[in-house]
Amino acid sequence: MRGVQLVGWALANAHRFPEGIEALQQALALCDRYPFPIACANSKVWLASVFVRLYRLQPAAELLLRAKRESMSHHVPFWQIEADRALERLADSRQEFALARAYAEELSLRDDDCRAALIAREQLAEGAAQQNDFQEARAQLQAARPCGKDRRPRLGPVGLSVLANLVRDATADSEETRWFDDSHAAVAGAPATGDPSTAVLLALLRGRATLGRAPTAARTALEEAISRAESLTDEQGERLRMQAYSTLVVATSAGGDHRGALGQLARALRVTPPDHCVLGLAVDSGRIAYLFQEGEGVVGGAGVRQQGPLVEVQLPAVIQQGIARCPEVAVLATPAFLGRSQILPEQVAWGYLRSAAGRAPRRENVSRLVVQDVEIPSRFALPRLWSRHTRAAPGEALVDLSGFQATPTQVLRRLPEADLIELHVHGLLDPAVSDAPALVLASDERGEALLGSRDIEQVRLDRHPGVILGACDVGRSARYWSYAHSLPVAFMQSGASFVLASPAPIEDQAAGPFFEEIWTRIRSGSSVIAALRDERESARWRGAGNDWVRRVVAFY
Repeated sequence: MRGVQLVGWALANAHRFPEGIEALQQALALCDRYPFPIACANSKVWLASVFVRLYRLQPAAELLLRAKRESMSHHVPFWQIEADRALERLADSRQEFALARAYAEELSLRDDDCRAALIAREQLAEGAAQQNDFQEARAQLQAARPCGKDRRPRLGPVGLSVLANLVRDATADSEETRWFDDSHAAVAGAPATGDPSTAVLLALLRGRATLGRAPTAARTALEEAISRAESLTDEQGERLRMQAYSTLVVATSAGGDHRGALGQLARALRVTPPDHCVLGLAVDSGRIAYLFQEGEGVVGGAGVRQQGPLVEVQLPAVIQQGIARCPEVAVLATPAFLGRSQILPEQVAWGYLRSAAGRAPRRENVSRLVVQDVEIPSRFALPRLWSRHTRAAPGEALVDLSGFQATPTQVLRRLPEADLIELHVHGLLDPAVSDAPALVLASDERGEALLGSRDIEQVRLDRHPGVILGACDVGRSARYWSYAHSLPVAFMQSGASFVLASPAPIEDQAAGPFFEEIWTRIRSGSSVIAALRDERESARWRGAGNDWVRRVVAFY
């Protein structure tokens, strides 16, 4: 009896942090000993939803797969449907569209369950919209069957999100706009879930869906969504905030107010850009806004995203001409663009502006932390990296972590003490740790050897160090449309003044000298983006085999 009560209490408090997580984990421990098939499947799905909100996606996927298997074996179809639905959402958030479609199509085969079939159509429509195939998205929604007496099915949040994009350009009422309004009212009138993000989502969708019909009211709704999202403290709040800002930026630019749109983008990213040579990149569904400020003037252009998961950058000619006149360019980019190399020509000094304070590294009495020559655990089957002898420059105190000492625990302990952090290690994508590449270190006492973005986010870098990530691929961001998640972003959020990293492989033996020369230029007074450009363009790196230097990007 106590076990059933604990599971029930856990579910009732699942939305609370951290009590809800602890309660659900206790409930799952009981599920391993006692047969509560319905309550235990419920607990797994709830805990998975909590993990998704925290962007702990691999543990969420494992829980959902367990819930699905157990629901099937105990003949609990409702929770099998819920698990399939959540697995589709999780795959979609990772832009694993084929897998997401497979889960949705499995749901669509349940002709005995109208609700499951409706959910499947909504999710298939969302998958099509994510790839910018709005014709297919509309066809999937049109194929949805109503559950009840309604002529049209009342869509849930997923279908409502798709429909909001389909009707955003409508200038008058139509059958589709009325369908949106009816579904929106039904979701808004549903019993409260205790989740404050629902109100944010509804305001966001109301604003997006009425941009063509009532632009002033639409902007008010989007600003309401942003204001409400600011009060949320988790990744879900940040994701919704960025979605609302992206819609607002693209709509404002499309209306001709490019200066206002660039200001909104800066607020979205919480940065203060310079007053000249600033490039803004924002995407909202199938629409792209290009913004550029050169001196007093701000120009803009629009693009249409092609079908597929990536957003290609095709700058208008007027912006390309302005960039060619700039000595340096600060790039403000929403998450879909973040971390890409070669957005601008290699002759341009540019980087992703991510710091609100314009911090600069210390130039005198520098404490320099170098992590290299790591004892890599054999389970990774990775070659030992090239070892080099690092010499401290005048005014530098060198801390060298290598061999078995270069563990995640030791590195995290040393990070706050450093003014320059260099990590010459392997990069590895392990979904159990992060949806973005992590750093491979030596095993600590718990057997942990990977240092991921979540670990870095827990550290406060009050000395505002520069960070050099001499590891393959670690400049890449996780594949999320509206949430920035990567090692460079984590270091910047923790207080770094700049991060140098590559979203592609780097040359092991050459990386040390390349980054060493960049650091020398920075200590001599160059900005990080000018130092990167100047070293990249120097004669030393023009030969064959040095193409990797053109993939290194700066965050500052």
